[in-house]
Amino acid sequence: MRKRTVQVTAFPGNRCFRRTLLHIVAPLSLCLLFLVVLQTTLPLWVTVALCLGLLIQMLAGWHGMEEYRRGERLRADTQRNQLHIENAISAIAVQEIVLDTDGQAVDFIFLSANPAFETHTGLKVADILGRRVTEVLPGIEKTHYIESFGKVALTGEVLIFEEYSDLLGRHFRIHAYPLGEKCFATMFSDITESHNAKEALQENQSLIQSLLRSMQDLVFVLDTDLVFQTYHQPACGKLFVLPEQFIGKHLDEVNLPEEVVQATKTALEHTLTTGTVTHTEYWLDLPDGRTCFDMCISPYRAQNRQIKGLTCVARDITERKQAEETLEKRIQALTRPLHDAAETTFEELFNLKDIQQLQADFAQATGVAAIITQPDGTAITAPSNFGRLCKDIICKTAKGQANCRHSRALLGQPSNQAPTIRTCFSAGLWEAGAAILAGEHHIANWLVGQVRDKTQSEEQMRAYARKIGADETVTIEAFREVPAMTRQQFAKVAQALYSMSRHLSVSAYQNMLQARFISEQNKAQKKIAYLAHYDQLTGLANRSLLKERFDYAVRHAMRSGSQVALCLLDLDGFKAINDLQGHHVGDQLLCEVAKRLQTSIRSTDMAARIGGDEFVILFTDMQKTSVATTLVQKAMSCFTSAYDLQEHTHTITASMGVAIFPEDGHDFPTLFKHADAAMYFAKESGRNGVQFFRQEIGQRVQNRLTMETELRQALQEDQLELHYQPIWQLTEKCIVGLEALVRWRHPQKGLLPPDRFIPIAEESNLIQALGQWVLNAACRDMRSWRNQGFESLPVSVNISARQLFHDDFTSSLARLLKEYALPPEQLELEVTETIFLQKDTTVEKVMNHLKNIGVGLVLDDFGTGYSSLSYLNRFHIDKLKIDRSFMAHICQKEQDAILTATIIRMAQSLGMQVVAEGVETAGQELFLMEQGCDLAQGYFYYKPQPIESLRDIFVQNKLCSRALEDPEQPMPQPSA
Repeated sequence: MRKRTVQVTAFPGNRCFRRTLLHIVAPLSLCLLFLVVLQTTLPLWVTVALCLGLLIQMLAGWHGMEEYRRGERLRADTQRNQLHIENAISAIAVQEIVLDTDGQAVDFIFLSANPAFETHTGLKVADILGRRVTEVLPGIEKTHYIESFGKVALTGEVLIFEEYSDLLGRHFRIHAYPLGEKCFATMFSDITESHNAKEALQENQSLIQSLLRSMQDLVFVLDTDLVFQTYHQPACGKLFVLPEQFIGKHLDEVNLPEEVVQATKTALEHTLTTGTVTHTEYWLDLPDGRTCFDMCISPYRAQNRQIKGLTCVARDITERKQAEETLEKRIQALTRPLHDAAETTFEELFNLKDIQQLQADFAQATGVAAIITQPDGTAITAPSNFGRLCKDIICKTAKGQANCRHSRALLGQPSNQAPTIRTCFSAGLWEAGAAILAGEHHIANWLVGQVRDKTQSEEQMRAYARKIGADETVTIEAFREVPAMTRQQFAKVAQALYSMSRHLSVSAYQNMLQARFISEQNKAQKKIAYLAHYDQLTGLANRSLLKERFDYAVRHAMRSGSQVALCLLDLDGFKAINDLQGHHVGDQLLCEVAKRLQTSIRSTDMAARIGGDEFVILFTDMQKTSVATTLVQKAMSCFTSAYDLQEHTHTITASMGVAIFPEDGHDFPTLFKHADAAMYFAKESGRNGVQFFRQEIGQRVQNRLTMETELRQALQEDQLELHYQPIWQLTEKCIVGLEALVRWRHPQKGLLPPDRFIPIAEESNLIQALGQWVLNAACRDMRSWRNQGFESLPVSVNISARQLFHDDFTSSLARLLKEYALPPEQLELEVTETIFLQKDTTVEKVMNHLKNIGVGLVLDDFGTGYSSLSYLNRFHIDKLKIDRSFMAHICQKEQDAILTATIIRMAQSLGMQVVAEGVETAGQELFLMEQGCDLAQGYFYYKPQPIESLRDIFVQNKLCSRALEDPEQPMPQPSA
């Protein structure tokens, strides 16, 4: 038989199992042995010996098991530590110190290292284990490493230090720990990135300090509670000094002028609110004089983008302000009309610093003294090259001063040919002058002199000294210092002076012309920029500027977590006012609305006009939607009071739609579309209200736009048709007329009543085209009925105010009647009371034209609008229709019955027939007959009928002749 070899693989769990089994079985064995002894007759000592032996064996087993457990724990800890070392990010190595005979560390040997050690140091672990460090890294014995690590291994001290590796070009933090028995462990942590970041931070701080030391500006930092945190004060300059006790103090507690504190606080709070950079200027009275400062305030933010504090930079801009003021004066002078040049001064036209240098150069080159004065002799520039004789002697005497002023005035007389040359009154010295002109205006004199003639003697000079009362001896000494020239030489200098003066005169005039040209260019550019960003009629922002402001507001809202509201506002009934009262009244209304809107919004918000009667309001920096509700209500309050327009008072309402960023959209086109949808929903909901965008609103508006497009198509494809409702004569019980009512045969939705599409036509300017189609179709049908032999019943057609007051309405109506050969009295035009909003002269003119044509005039919906007895009598109304709202309750409400009866009597007294609309019951008919009403129409008699059904109605009511004779004769279709 073949032997089978069974291989048993031992593992720590087998040994643990055996030890545990022994621990359980041994006590059981002892108990079993004790029971056996009790049942036997063995001697007592034998029994005791057996029990003691078994007990000793049990104790030995327990002890061995405890030792085993400790060993297992030690092995597990060792394995875990080894695993941690191997997986550690830092490089870890274990070394053993090598000592010399004196017990000093001279080397160390690598015992182990983790993979990170190889990554950090570049040394292969397999190549260094068991080797001395002096072999692996030659030259290391010259460093401190061996001595330092030896101290760790021998003394048990822990060593931590940082080192830069030239080999690897990286920074490390090294920890050395003792392990006992001359062994130690080293851990290398790569701190290159943190070290570089620290150095970069120190360099940035050093750079910032260097920049601050080079600045002549005051820099300080406040927290969000306006408490000073730190500051930098310039080493020199006129800036006021912030003492150190300001640190930790509130802005209100520092010793600064009240106006400066308030201006600074306003600017600081604006920056905190808007998160934008703010500039403010203020003036301070300092020992060196009144000084202007510009303060730039900017927010600095934490990592979460929240504003943590404010940085303020104050700069002395006094010189800039003074330069701007001087430049402004020069610009005003240069741009002054030429006929006002008399008000222009030399200082306004020229830079005095440049002129002073030019004067000094001329005096130095020619050897003469020079000065530029006003025409009356008052000095403009400082004297150049003045000698002691004039400066310290002649001008110190009263006579000498008077002579100089007189001489300067004479020398500066304008001349078109040559300079003025003469001798001075006080010393007989040569002097010359030339006038400087701006156009034809004398603005300055350029004078030169203090040159003696070579023939002039000292005796003559003594006489001059006595004449002006000067000391003769001192005068002669100064006279000897004066340069001498012949008359010919001085004449050449004077001619050069004349040329220079003429050049300055030309420059002055050219400067003025150039400045005017630049000014006109700037005005044109500003006008172009204004037209590009503002509405020319109202002065409000236009769509372009609104878009720019919106983009900025959205960026700020994204940073601060705030909201932006885009509100689209449309005036209710503006088209009627514009059409009836005229465009000039409409423009006045738009301007008045713009003014009210501008005053009703915050300074940080914007109102814009984007066309027609549509306005947009942009509310920015809102923390919650409820803020928008409050702001919108304030804006809508602009329409609570009436508007005075052309000596008439008009009450105007508006409808507004609101879309919120970021809830309703993130870009301008989306929010504008949603605000527009909400605005149209507000109009559909009864007007004079506000609607915030919701998704269902967007769908409704989309349906409306679709309906508008389909209505345009319906007009082109002849999808409309007319239905006719008979008008009933109450006393004779017969049909005496028809009202034409339009219907829309929609391809998908079927027959639509007028209230489904007439409002859309009015909103989209389709009402005129629709009205013209109805008028044309009604005339065509009347012609067809006359051709068929039916009685010529009058047909009334509803006309909108816009159609009625169109320029060519009356002429086109006359052409239409002539085309279909219809008697004018067969056509009646129904108008509403809104026509009386138009000027009286306009209404009267149109009504007279219609009366001249011969058509009838019917006033529809009487009692619901601008009712006036004077209008009824003045404009020759033939019939008056009582609105159906009065008919609904005349049998239940006494007030309605009284009003209806009053209207009937009033109209009849004015010679007009009365038509009652909406009659649906016999009781209503009875009431009307009792009041003597003439005509009625409503469902009680006939519903509006399509043209195909009218034949039977005509036959039933005996309104035909030839049609009765041949009932089978088909009714001809109307011609196209």
